Amino acid sequence: MAHPLIRRLVFWILTALSLYVAICAAMWLFQARLIFLPGGGDWDESPADLGLAFTELRLPVDDGATIHAWHVPHADARGTVLFCHGNAGTLRGRLGLVEALHRRGLASLFFDYRGYGKSDGSPSERNTYADCDAAWTWLTTTGGVPPERIVLWGRSLGGAVAVECASRRPVAALVVESSFSSLVDAAAHHYPWAPVRLLLRHRFDAASRIPSIDVPKLFAIFDDDRVVPPHLGRRLVDVAREPKTLLTLTGDHDTALVHAVEARTPLTRFLDAVLPPIAK
Repeated sequence: MAHPLIRRLVFWILTALSLYVAICAAMWLFQARLIFLPGGGDWDESPADLGLAFTELRLPVDDGATIHAWHVPHADARGTVLFCHGNAGTLRGRLGLVEALHRRGLASLFFDYRGYGKSDGSPSERNTYADCDAAWTWLTTTGGVPPERIVLWGRSLGGAVAVECASRRPVAALVVESSFSSLVDAAAHHYPWAPVRLLLRHRFDAASRIPSIDVPKLFAIFDDDRVVPPHLGRRLVDVAREPKTLLTLTGDHDTALVHAVEARTPLTRFLDAVLPPIAK
């Protein structure tokens, strides 16, 4: 008969192992709820609050759903920013960026992924890519914007969405703000005790796609970012082709590139280079 101490030790080991397996199983089953944090659509702010003309859009996507978007034109636009937000945002709260881009002489198209804000459907990695593609398609067809006048701009998880689109669709340039090499790398940083490389189905592997993108790229990394640590952003920059520009800025994950004082000049220089004035 085993010694009582050994039996208790075996019991606690098996209990801990069972708990670990249960947590890992929950992460695998419910990972979409952990990754995608959509806000509700019960709000009514819009670019009209800034006195800006805009068109509210319902863009069709491939499962019969529609996604909600704002197109904000500019009378003298030299280009259009197609913006991909992060995993915990919606169009709500984007007016500061809308205004900042408009002041720079840029039109913009902002959209919510499926399941976010006022968009239909459910989010997934595949669906975020398809939603961005639907926005790009609208811009280049109905919107009449030449691809060489589009800047794809992605923030946080949206950086991986923008990278994926730019790896397939022609654009003038790519801006990647507060983003990562892959969601797997980010999850491994935050959950080093979990086998995330085996568990994650939504991988958002930007690092495997960005080497194929040869348009100018601007990367913004913030030195006190605890959500996407700087080394994960640098890992993406390291595998990107030239031409590329890296801005390492003061701030955390909530610091916006367009509002960072130290980024004002290099961002202006980058946008002026990739979107020169249109000859009249």
